[in-house]
Amino acid sequence: MMKRLYYLTLFLCFTAFSLTAQLTSLTPNGDNLLIEDLNIQEFLNSAIFTDTEDVITSGLNAPTGLALRGDILYIGGSGGIVKADLSQTNPTVETVLSNNEFYTSLLFIGDFLYATNEQDSRVIRFNINDATPNIEVILDSSDGINGPDGLYLFNGELYIGVLFSQKIIKIDPNESDPTPEDVITGIGGVGLVLKDDEVFFSDFSQGRIFKFNINDDNPTPVEVVNGLSFPVGITLSGSFLYIAELNRISRIDINLDSPTPETVATGLGTSRYCAFNGVDLFIAEQSANKISKIEILPPLFPDLGSVCIGTNPTDLGGATPTGGVYSGMGVTDNGDGETFTFDPSVTGLGTQTITYTIEDTPASAVLEVINPPVVTFSTDNEIEFDAMSTPTGLGMVTPTGGTYSGMGIVDDGNGM
Repeated sequence: MMKRLYYLTLFLCFTAFSLTAQLTSLTPNGDNLLIEDLNIQEFLNSAIFTDTEDVITSGLNAPTGLALRGDILYIGGSGGIVKADLSQTNPTVETVLSNNEFYTSLLFIGDFLYATNEQDSRVIRFNINDATPNIEVILDSSDGINGPDGLYLFNGELYIGVLFSQKIIKIDPNESDPTPEDVITGIGGVGLVLKDDEVFFSDFSQGRIFKFNINDDNPTPVEVVNGLSFPVGITLSGSFLYIAELNRISRIDINLDSPTPETVATGLGTSRYCAFNGVDLFIAEQSANKISKIEILPPLFPDLGSVCIGTNPTDLGGATPTGGVYSGMGVTDNGDGETFTFDPSVTGLGTQTITYTIEDTPASAVLEVINPPVVTFSTDNEIEFDAMSTPTGLGMVTPTGGTYSGMGIVDDGNGM
């Protein structure tokens, strides 16, 4: 009986999580079952034990774009836009806009819902309070765009990923006839999100995620991760980037220099965009014609790194999903569901345990308090230059990563 129980448990486990690893032999050994040629650690690192749940399975036609407004989920797809009240036990869809267009991404700016039509190369908007939507065409192919798919509002400017034109553009959404300005060229950005001063975007055709600094006059994309399967929509939760790929949702810790994607859910029907509502991640499964969801619990911490004694950082955190509370020695929760302030003078040097709790479910991480580094200039020589010149690239200090200041000094922002 014990051996049969082992076999049943193993079968259920591997069926539920669709493992691709191969078992070469299963050998009963007394009350134990010996498993050969299965990398268990690789499995644990690459998959999270979470099942998807169907939420809406009727009234949809190739659902793609998602936008949340309170508990109301707006869904773009073939034939228009519908909406559903997620506070209902069994949500049903209601038509918002019905036509022959295919809306691939959605974004709210105030009471206006913006939508991209990738196939017909149009960006539209309408006021959701109007009984009959009055569609305004913001951009079309005459503006030099081909395949817009991806919207995000940064500092009052609307950024748009243009897949087939291989670029990211921006416009002023307050203008009646805006002129698009190229921001990034040579890469077909799709999903777009902002974290601090960095814009993250997906490269659908090459399976990559890039980022660039929004404050740069001529931003240069930096690759964050590659090897993805046709990534489209990306969503930020804390310091984690959730990525809708062809048949899975993955996530990465953007605090890491070289993050490794981990699978949140797999076996999906062409996942396109995803959106958080509390601890639930809602997914548009285009080919499966449904909206599903995943409960992202237990919560997860990003890499917290270390802080120096004598400092008082106020923006630590980054756990996912957001909306919880941080606690621990020296910790003051900031009340925004995302960050906490830490006072290392309370704890002293060493490692400290930080706890994050959401939906009565806790998670813990370690934060290290260290002594500040000793900063040393690598030369004692004076630097002479003509008074009318403007020398650049000065520095020669260890360790790198800091900021220069002083009369006439402009820090280059590279930590060197």
